[in-house]
This record gives sequence, structure tokens and C-alpha cells, in this order.
Amino acid sequence: MHSRPADDETWTRHAEGSLAAGPAAPGTFAWPPAGATPVDPAEVYRRLADAGVDHGPAFRAVEAVLVRGDEVFAEVRTTLDGGYAVHPALFDAALHAAALSPAAGAGLPFTWAGVAVHASGATALRVRIAPAGTGGVAVTAVDGSGAPVFTVESLTSRPWQGAAPPRLMRVDWKRVEPAAGPATGFVPERIAVRPGPAGARAATLAAVELVRSWLADPRSRTDRLVVVTGGDLAGPAPDPVAAAVWGAVRTAQAEHPDRFVLLDTDDDPGSAALFDAALATGEPQLALRGGEVLVPRLTRLAPGAPARLDAGGTVLVTGGTRGLGALVARHLVAEHGVRDLVLLGRHGGPAPDLDARVRVVPCDVADRDALAALLAGIPDLVAVVHVAGVVDDGVVEGLSVGQVDAVMRPKVD
Repeated sequence: MHSRPADDETWTRHAEGSLAAGPAAPGTFAWPPAGATPVDPAEVYRRLADAGVDHGPAFRAVEAVLVRGDEVFAEVRTTLDGGYAVHPALFDAALHAAALSPAAGAGLPFTWAGVAVHASGATALRVRIAPAGTGGVAVTAVDGSGAPVFTVESLTSRPWQGAAPPRLMRVDWKRVEPAAGPATGFVPERIAVRPGPAGARAATLAAVELVRSWLADPRSRTDRLVVVTGGDLAGPAPDPVAAAVWGAVRTAQAEHPDRFVLLDTDDDPGSAALFDAALATGEPQLALRGGEVLVPRLTRLAPGAPARLDAGGTVLVTGGTRGLGALVARHLVAEHGVRDLVLLGRHGGPAPDLDARVRVVPCDVADRDALAALLAGIPDLVAVVHVAGVVDDGVVEGLSVGQVDAVMRPKVD
């Protein structure tokens, strides 16, 4: 079994194996096993976490563990169902208790031999993990009646390796050739882009109202609405007001495919001449710049040294007391060495347990006077991470002015 990225000719082999005639169903084992000592199932997941594998609650399916010498016994259960002979989550859970086996340990299951499935449909298993002559372990899994479900003659593990660095992506604007054919079935409407919070709110509300009225228009069944902005979205400093409009219309594009097009243009005469040819490309999002047609594309970032914050000053995190803001605060301390944090929340909250000096301040970031006073009291401020936000979502046909205002207030005001 091999795979490769679409833009890379190098194939990676993930696994190899062979099929053979299955063995006869093995014998069973007594339950509960005589002379075995119960162990807290949490110990299984503690050892796995120490090895670098942290299972979420949905996958912590080990309900009971017993140990007898070099043998480990476990009961596992899942409520998941998907038409598998043995559900992958149940199969995986059956191996978790191997973390307590001296012959296996909390390693990556790597080399398998003699794997056989004897019955299907089980949602609970009793498992015996015992040393095998090959230096690994043998696994026997039975159902509640003792009938065999699957067996593994030999399984050997190897140490877990750290995850590969993430392949970060960004949006780049790429030049495409204008289409030669005519652009038909498009109805363009321009939305004015004016700077400032008032401009952002007005433009976003105009976009939402335009989308809603278009969806109610009989023409929308056959034609496409082109929302035209002039915010230099393909440039190095895109206009935030135009970006807000694009965010609203992109949502409508996701909910109603092929009924909306976004086009950002400059004042170049060559760009105006390409308007129809750009639409004829069929791209849902376009920019006209200097007589060229550009489209957004995801590209991989080249490897490089990560950006570092000045850990000698104070970092302010808005919305930093819970959710994403709390995760950002932990990341700043653990990965960037930040030792002074000010966390803002509209209603304050308890300070998280971090290896840093943390001050939690109740403050509404949309209250400009209160925020200005707070900033004036942090003389060594080196960075601000703006995470504060309000979720008040819904399908585009049902969005109200109040919902738009509630969401934009902490982000724009």
C-alpha cells in the first residue's frame, strides 16, 4: 500500500502483506481469568500518553484490565457501528491493553502475522494478550459467550515517533488565461467598499441583503450573481472591508453552489476589458489586477525558521479565558516562552494554570475607552492576539441585522 502527494513523484510505502488460507478457529479462555490481578484502565492510557499517543474520550474503550504474569486481559466495548467485520475502533481498543505487556509495551503496532477474523458484528470483546515466540505478542479476542472473533499469531511493535512537522499552507493568487468564449448568464452587482467599522458593517449588510434578494429572484435559477468589490484582495495589504464582504458571500457560495461569483477589480483599463473573459473561466472567485486574471490557490509554505515572539514583554490575548483563546495562551507559554500574559474576557474568569504570570481582566474589546485604558496600563506590551468573538450563525436566508451586528462588534468595532 503506497501513497504520494499530488505534486510529488515520490511514493511512500505504508504497508505490505500477503493473504493465505485462514486457520481453524482457536480455543477460548476462561473469564474472569484465574489468578489475575485487576488494574485501573486509566493506567493503560497513562502509559500510552507517556509514549506520545493521547486517545480522546471516544476511543478510550477499555472497560476492565487484568494482569497475570506476562499475560494481559481486557474487556473493550464500542457503540460505533458501520458494517465492518470488526469495527476499527473496537479492533484498535483491543490492542490498547498491550501497553501493559512486557513483550509489547506502549509502542506502535507494526509487524503482524497470522491475522484471522472468525466472526463479525461484535460490539464488545474479551481479549488475551500473551507473549509469542517471535518476541512479540499473540492476541485472542472473543465475544461475551467465549466464541472467537479474531486472532493474531504474532504482533511486534516499535517505538512511536514524533509527528512530522505540519505542511503549512497559504493562499496565493495565481495568474490564469482569460477564457475565449463569451460570458453569459452573469448579473454583476457592485458593493461599495468604504474604510472603517461603519463601512465594514454597511458593506457586509449590503452583501447579505443582496444575496438574500438574489436567492428569491427567479433569475437565480439560471443566472449567477457577480458580487464586485474593489479592495485589492490579491495585493499585499487587502482591504478588511472587502474581505468581510467576501467572507459573507463565500458562505453563500458554500450553501448555494454555482449561484454566486466574487470578483475584485482595480481601476486599470486593461482589467475592465477582461471582465467578461474572466467570468467565462467559470472560476467562483477572481481578481483583476493590471490587465491580468488572478485566482486564489492553496500553496505549501517553504520550510523555514518559525517566527518567534519577544518573550521579554507582555502578550495580550483577547477572549483568552476559554476556548480558542485559552489554547492560544497555552501555546504562547509552551512554544514561545512567553512569561507575562494578560487575558481579556467580557466577564473575566479564573486564571488558567500556566507556567507564566497571568492576569485575567474583565473587558469588552468593543468598549474603546475601557480598552484604551487597559492598554495604557501595559507599558511592556509586545504583541496582541485578537481571539475575542461571538458566534451567532445561521443559513444566509435567515441572517438578521442583529446577528451581523453581534458578530462584527468584537471583531470590527
